[in-house]
Amino acid sequence: MTNGKSCGDKVDFETNSTDNVYYTYDSAGKLVSMNISTKFSGTTW
Repeated sequence: MTNGKSCGDKVDFETNSTDNVYYTYDSAGKLVSMNISTKFSGTTW
């Protein structure tokens, strides 16, 4: 299952049980980056 946060029609952040994905957009609304952080077994966010 994936949960997320949006700002208007753009997704800023989404998460599942092991990954967080952060999206960055430029001033024209184009996607410029996606950053992922992965939760390793036995760790906490």
